[in-house]
Amino acid sequence: MSYPLHWLKTTFPSRSRAVELLQPELEKDVITKHDFELATRFLPGGHRHWQAIYGVGAVGITLGYGHSLARPRWSHAKLAWGSGAATLIGMVFGQVRQVLAHRQFTEALENPTGFIEASRNVDRRLGGDGQLGFTLERIRKDAAHLDNTATSGSSQEHGPEMVSEENWKKSWSQSNAPDGEYLYWLCYMPP
Repeated sequence: MSYPLHWLKTTFPSRSRAVELLQPELEKDVITKHDFELATRFLPGGHRHWQAIYGVGAVGITLGYGHSLARPRWSHAKLAWGSGAATLIGMVFGQVRQVLAHRQFTEALENPTGFIEASRNVDRRLGGDGQLGFTLERIRKDAAHLDNTATSGSSQEHGPEMVSEENWKKSWSQSNAPDGEYLYWLCYMPP
């Protein structure tokens, strides 16, 4: 999957800017109303700052522990090394969380192909060449699913309907995974 995370972060810094840039694409029916609302709420969201938030939070916890709670108190060198490592770990964790949030965003799109086209159009209007290197794994999977359905004649369920209780039970019965009682026994029963 190729995903222009930096471009999305810098292009849509606020909800008003996202609406301004995506409104023409909605009016031309390039993106759906659902995808427009989703994009204008998500793209300028707080996930953009998770790297810094988790980095600073990890440093605060590390310094607080090393200076106040640890016995004996940490030396200045240990505090410096610990806070540096905590910053790195916190920022990596924030980046992973941000990537996962964007993955959920792309999976929630009704028309990912339309969103990609709208993004390319926005880039062209802003003076870019429209070549964002933007592909979504889901598009390939949906295309492969449509090809398989057309050739095999069977229909498989995909998308949000997979979450319904009936479909969940149906897919669970076909799974080789252990049942819930066995997992409960394995985790909570004494040896």
